[in-house]
Order: sequence, then C-alpha cells, then structure tokens
Amino acid sequence: MFIEQLKNADSLVNNITMIWKLSSEPDLQKLRSAIKRTIKRHAILHASFFLMNGEVYQKLNNLNVDILTVQQDGRTLGTIISELIHPYNLSIPPLYKVIIVQAGDGTSTVIFDLHHIVTDGTSNVILMKEIQCLYQKGTLTALDKDYIDYVKWQQEFKENQVVQDQKMYWMKQFEQPLPKLHRKNGNAGGNNVKATLYNDRITEEEYFILKEISVAYKASIFNVLLTVFMIVLSKINHNQDVTVGVPVSGRERSPSEGVVGPFINTLALRNQIHPNHSFAEILGQVKQNSLEAFKNQDYPFDELIQFLNQQNGYQESYIRSLFIYQNMTAASDSVTYPLEDYQVYFHHQSNYDLSFEATPVKNSLQLRLIYKNSCYSQEEVVEAVQRIHEVIDVLHDTAKQKQPVNVFLSFGETEGAAALDTDEIYFDF
Repeated sequence: MFIEQLKNADSLVNNITMIWKLSSEPDLQKLRSAIKRTIKRHAILHASFFLMNGEVYQKLNNLNVDILTVQQDGRTLGTIISELIHPYNLSIPPLYKVIIVQAGDGTSTVIFDLHHIVTDGTSNVILMKEIQCLYQKGTLTALDKDYIDYVKWQQEFKENQVVQDQKMYWMKQFEQPLPKLHRKNGNAGGNNVKATLYNDRITEEEYFILKEISVAYKASIFNVLLTVFMIVLSKINHNQDVTVGVPVSGRERSPSEGVVGPFINTLALRNQIHPNHSFAEILGQVKQNSLEAFKNQDYPFDELIQFLNQQNGYQESYIRSLFIYQNMTAASDSVTYPLEDYQVYFHHQSNYDLSFEATPVKNSLQLRLIYKNSCYSQEEVVEAVQRIHEVIDVLHDTAKQKQPVNVFLSFGETEGAAALDTDEIYFDF
C-alpha cells in the first residue's frame, strides 16, 4: 500500500470518503464529541508511515483531533469534497479528515475521509457505528485490544508452518506467467487511474436462476456468479487464463473484534476458462479453486506480489480485475446499535482495470462495475453486462448448463482457436 501510494501520489485512488447525512438537525457539540472519542480509541488513526533502508515503518503520533465545519452555501457535496479532500502524504499525520457540512435548513452531513492504509470496509462500518452510537447513547464497550495487537500476532503467525505452506500454495498458482492482454481499448492501464462507474441489476427472475443453479450444483451464489463473471471476462479480454481478485476480511484467525485497521487481504483466483467446456465443468473448477484459495487466505497478497516480482525480475500486479459479492453487512461485534445509512463517495479513480460488485437488494442484485477508461470503453462494458445477462438467461435451460459455453456465447472458430495460443490471437468481441 505504501509503495502504491508513492506511484499514485497525486491521486485519490486510495482515499475512502464516507458521507453520512444526518436524518435530523444535530446537536453539533455532541456530534463532534462522538467523532473525537471514536478516533481517539483507535491507535491506527494516529499512525504515519515512513520508509527506511527499504522497509516501511509505522509511527504512532500524539495528535489532537481536528474537525472542520463548513457551510454548504449552495454547493454540492461533490464540489466540497473536490475542494477539501486531497491525497495524503503518508509520513505526515493524520491520515484522515473529518468535515461537518451545515446546510441552510439546519441539517448536517458528516464527510469522513481516510487513507486505505489505516482502514478497510469492515473498519469503516465499525467507525460509523461507533460515532452514531456515541452520539445517540454516549457510551461504548471498552476495547481490550488494538491494531498493534494484530501486528504482533501477524509477525508471530508468519513464523508458523501454516503460513509457509500457504505461501507455497500461492507460488504454485503462479508458476506460469500471466498471459498478455488483448483488448480493443489497450492493455493494462498502468498508473492512469481515471475510472467510470456503471450501474445495473440482476433481475428477480435472473437471481432465481442463479439460486436454482446454486442448489443444483451445491455451490454458493458467490461461486455461481463468479463463474458467470469469469466466463464473460475471458471473452472480453480474449484470454482463457483468467485471474480475478476477491477481497477477504482478514479477520478469521486474528484478534480483530471491534478493531479498526487495514485487515483486508485479497485472494487471486486463477482459472482456465475453456470455450469447449460446459458451464457445469467451469463452475466445478471455480468452486474447487475458490475452496482451496479460502483455505490459504492468511498469506498476505502484497508479500506474494513482492516475492514473485523479485523472483521473476519484472513488475506485475497479478490482479487486474476485482470481484466482490456483498452477501453480508460488516459490523463491529462490540457495537449493537443500528447503523444509519451512509455512502462511500466515488472519486472516479480505481486501482483495478475492472471491478465487479454485486449486492443483494430484496430479491435482486445491484451491480456496480468500475472500469479504467484507459482499459475499457463504455461500449465494451455495456456489452459485457449484456453478456452477463445472456449467460444467466441461457442457463435457465438445464440442458445448456452441460453444453460448451461457446455454443451460447458465440466464441466462434477464431475464438475457439485461442485454446492453442491465447497470447498471439486477436479477435473482435
């Protein structure tokens, strides 16, 4: 994360900006107190980072918690964010910023921006819950651990044979180099992080089809939808060798209950999507590989990349596409107070060429696709989403679940030939 920020020092790609619109006119004194108390109880929010002799070190600082209050004055929240939220220098704390925006009607909005190096998705929920709980109730259960306890645990855990075995598992997954990309709109996006958000949804009927397949093949909805995504990704990237990143909480073994920090890890799921294989066969492969990957989820992906790049003598990110299935709401176990809605602001920037996020909403799935403009055009993404719907709709016919996917995805003769040499064949979508 530290090196990544150095590469993108002028971008907001690692800023996480949360927006909480209060449902009623707030008591500003109580609100500021709740925010300050929440920040003070988590040591990681007082950290800064520096590089020495090629190693990244963390320093804990004694800081006052500053909260900026501004008048909205007819401006949109997006305008205020663009004016006041900037990239962080990781050596200069704090690595967060809190803004209370007061509107003319007496209502207020809290903008809480943090660098990803001190937080993750679960931590964001913990922070928002604790602020809201302190604001409404005034008390929280004291923490009996902090992120420093996790750091110590992680250092000890790295010496465990389990972690060494996991490292060997991931090394084996990437014995062979990743294939070249063949896209209409260029190859890897490099340091160009400008991105666009595209929204869509899986209908109730389509969601029912996914659930039927899940039951029939004893596979989770996660694996069924991941298989659909990987098939379509294989087609739009014109490669059968497909690697997709899947974030995991990183809190399964570690002492993390109620603790804020960057626990998140990423699993690089690599599968071979052969056009002459059936959906059922590909699902079986994805299911088995996912199971093995989750068994080996403790090994830090950042360390894997560093080791592989040193071994291979060149720089490779290994994950260009991200898959997220939000099948549960992260929460702090120490806070049972109901969480009011908040939103995460999209800065039109991304570390990934393509991110696919699916969130259950009643009997359907809300889809969010974020794509780098240097890697995909809007037309390609729209057509990719159409392909996702096409695959799901076709799979309603149980007979076609066992037919080669090129039958219903029209891979054609040229694309089928890619089975021989995916690195050298270009073809239209």
